[in-house]
Amino acid sequence: MHIFTLKKSYVNRIKFVFLLSFLLLILVNLWPFLPDEKIGDPEETFQMSLCASIFLVLFMAYAGYEFRKLYQYDIECDDNGLWHKYKGKDNGFVSWLDISEVKEKFITQRLDIHDFSGKNIIRVSYDLTEYDLLRSHIVESMPAEGGDYDRDVFKKIFGYHLFMIFGTVFVSALMIMWAETSDSIFLGYTGLAFILVVFSYEYLKTPTGICLGNHAIEIRYPLSKKEMKFHEIQGVHLVDQFERGHRIPEVWVVSKRRDKPFKLRSFGVDANVLYRAILKRIPS
Repeated sequence: MHIFTLKKSYVNRIKFVFLLSFLLLILVNLWPFLPDEKIGDPEETFQMSLCASIFLVLFMAYAGYEFRKLYQYDIECDDNGLWHKYKGKDNGFVSWLDISEVKEKFITQRLDIHDFSGKNIIRVSYDLTEYDLLRSHIVESMPAEGGDYDRDVFKKIFGYHLFMIFGTVFVSALMIMWAETSDSIFLGYTGLAFILVVFSYEYLKTPTGICLGNHAIEIRYPLSKKEMKFHEIQGVHLVDQFERGHRIPEVWVVSKRRDKPFKLRSFGVDANVLYRAILKRIPS
């Protein structure tokens, strides 16, 4: 049996938010009585103080609510399934075989685990210790049969291509307008050339699709494709990138023939689905 507990850093963040909100609430309530504020409109100052106080009280209430339920985050698991520690195995046990899908929730930073009826049966926070190990254990232990797990082709949505193309055109148009109206035409068109090179390089080097065959996988790019035989694959990993404080999962396919892995993200399904679909195709 293995226990996954909530990280102390997350607990400390909740405490810090509550304490900071409390201190700000005191300052906001003292605001109308400061000597400099008595010179202005007292009613306006009081209204602003009241609005700020309401916001801070709500923020404190949320932090307090989160703090009171922190004990519910801890997870235990064994070879047969997992459960919330506070419920105990007898009351909260979820078998690996009962899991139909794992949904990644980027905003709330958690995994929602569903059964075959679509019911959310357990939630797993990204802020657990050894979260990577727990996620891999869940994804690799569930049945993963049918639906997206048996698809042959995964690709980025059409909107991605539109965004990259029209984004490049829009920024280029702005640079041309700036170059024509500024004193330095050379600087404007140099900037335009730089932007076109950066956008084009980023677009052309990013994988936009993957095709899973019986003997190989094919990584597709906007203007090219690369094939990897199964025996050339050194490993497939579910890796997290951290952007603006959020954990963003992606799939890395490591080839024996190149130093850098193929990084696959946003292919129309959650990263854990793509990861398991690739693993199912590769002979063990």
